[in-house]
Amino acid sequence: MDHKGLNQEQREHLERVMRFTEPLGPISADRLVDHPIASKRLFEKQNDVQMSAVSGSGIIIGRKGSGKTAFLDYLRTTCPHTVVYLDAPNVFPTILKSIRGVFGVNSPNVEIVAHLWEMLVWCTVFGALLNEPGDARLVAIRRFAIDIGFSENNEPADIIRRVVLSLAKRSEQAGYGIETQLDLLELVDGSGKLYTTALETAKRIVTPLGRPIGQARVLVLMDTMERYRLEQDAANDALGGLIRYLGVLAENEWLLDVRFCLPAELYETFRRASSNVTKDFSTQAVLHWTSGELWRIAAHRLALYLELYDEHSLERLLALNVAQDRASSIALFRKLLPPELATEPKLGQDAIGQHLEQSMTYIARHTQLLPRDFLHILNRILYRALDPASGSLGEITQRMVLDGVKEAVPTISDGIRSAFEYRYPHLWDVCAAAIPELHRRFGEGELHTVFNQHVKGVLKRLAEAGREADMSFHEFKRMLVETGAIGKQIDETDRFWECQFEYSVPGEMVVSSRDMLCVHPLFNARFSSLVNGTAEKLVYPYGVDPDFE
Repeated sequence: MDHKGLNQEQREHLERVMRFTEPLGPISADRLVDHPIASKRLFEKQNDVQMSAVSGSGIIIGRKGSGKTAFLDYLRTTCPHTVVYLDAPNVFPTILKSIRGVFGVNSPNVEIVAHLWEMLVWCTVFGALLNEPGDARLVAIRRFAIDIGFSENNEPADIIRRVVLSLAKRSEQAGYGIETQLDLLELVDGSGKLYTTALETAKRIVTPLGRPIGQARVLVLMDTMERYRLEQDAANDALGGLIRYLGVLAENEWLLDVRFCLPAELYETFRRASSNVTKDFSTQAVLHWTSGELWRIAAHRLALYLELYDEHSLERLLALNVAQDRASSIALFRKLLPPELATEPKLGQDAIGQHLEQSMTYIARHTQLLPRDFLHILNRILYRALDPASGSLGEITQRMVLDGVKEAVPTISDGIRSAFEYRYPHLWDVCAAAIPELHRRFGEGELHTVFNQHVKGVLKRLAEAGREADMSFHEFKRMLVETGAIGKQIDETDRFWECQFEYSVPGEMVVSSRDMLCVHPLFNARFSSLVNGTAEKLVYPYGVDPDFE
C-alpha cells in the first residue's frame, strides 16, 4: 500500500463504507457509485492487472467480480479531461429495438454498423461539450443537437436513444435502407451537413494547439452488460458493429479514448457476433488475477481500515514494513492469519485423519481468483476478530477462518450462478444433481455415468415443467468447464491434485477425454456429499499460491 495518510474528508467518506461487518469495504463497486472519494481511495492502483488495461482504447474483458466497474470508476474519477459514461444496459435495449428501423429488414454490413456506433459515441461527446460553455464554436454542435433531437440536459444513454429513434424515423420517411456509409451520413447530416460540421467543430475543440498527437482529450467509458440477453439476430448486428468500432475505428481515432467492459461470461457470444475475430479483438485486455495481486488489494484496504479504527495496529504493521508492496502484503497476512488449518477429513490407509494446509491457500482455494471473492471471505473472517466496541483488530483464530470461508461460500457461488444465468439458466439444477455424485477427482467415464444416471432425469423434469433444457453430454461437460465447476489435473503432490480451471487461462481451455478432472473446492463445498466429501488429497487450483507470479 502507498501509505500517505488520510485527510479528514477521506476519513469521513471511508467511514461510511468501511464498517464493522465489512472492514475491507463493499465487495461490489456498484455500492461505491455515490461515494467517489471513498472509491478512489479504496482502489489499489499499483496492481499489475488493472494497470495493464490503462493504456489504449478497446475492450476490457473480465468475469463478474473481477473489478471491471471499479476500474472504470477509477478512470472516471482520475481523468483530467472530459468523461462520457455510458451505462450499457440502458444503451443496448434502444439499439437492439431500433437498429432494424435504421437499416431495414436485411442485416447491415458490419462496417456500416461500426460507423453508426462511431456516430453515436460522438453524439454523446457533443452532449458533454455542450456542458462546457464559453466556446463560440459550440453553436455548430448545438444546431445539430437541436436538429437530431437532444440537448446538454440529456444523459448519454438518452442521447443515444433519441438519436437512434430520430434516424429510424428519417429512414422510414426516406423510404430506403442504409447500405453504405454515405447513406448513413446523408441520413444523419440532414439539411446543410449539420452532423459533418458539428463533428469537425468537436474535433477542433478537443485538439487545442500544443496538445501532442495521441493524447486523447475525451474518455468514453461503457460499462458491462451482464444482465442483458444478447441472442437475438438484431443483437448480433449491434454487437458485431460495436466490436468492429472498438477494435478498429476507436483505436484509429486518437481523439477519443474508448473503453468497453465485456463480461467474460458472454465472451463467446461476442466472438460469434464478430465477423473478424483477429481484427475486432486486437485491442482487448483481460483481467486475470493471481493470488498475490489479490492479497495486495486486501492489504491496501486493511491498512485503510486500521488507519480509521486501529492506528496502534497500523503503526505496528508499518514498522514491520508490511503492506508496502506485493511481497510485504503477503507477509502481512502470513503474520495475521493462523499458519496452518486442520480442515476437512481425509481418507488415510488405516484411518480418517485431517488435512493440514496454510490459511492463505485455504482461503484462495475457495475463490475463482476474483477480487470480489477475496474481499467477501476476508470481510467474513476479519469482522469475527474485531472488537465490536472499538473496532480494533484482535487475534484471528483457525475457527474464524474456517467459519468465515463457510459463511462466504454460498454468496460466492451464487455470484457464479448469476453471472452465467443467461448463458446457462439451468446451471444450478444440473450442478445440484451432478456434483454430489462426483468424486473429488474423476475421469471422463465417471462424468458420463453421472450425466446418464442423474442429470438426464433433471433435464427431463425441467422440460416437462416448461423450462426448455435440452443438453448433450458434450454441452454438459463444456458448461461445467466454462463455469469453473470442474477443471483438469495438471500436476500432483503428496497432498494435492493441482488442477487448472478455465477462468485462469486466456480463452477456452481444451479438455480431452483422457484428462483426469477435478471438482473445484468452491463447488465441492456448496454441493457436498459423502461421495465428494472425503479424499486422500485436496484439489489445488492453479494460481492460488500467494507467491505465484
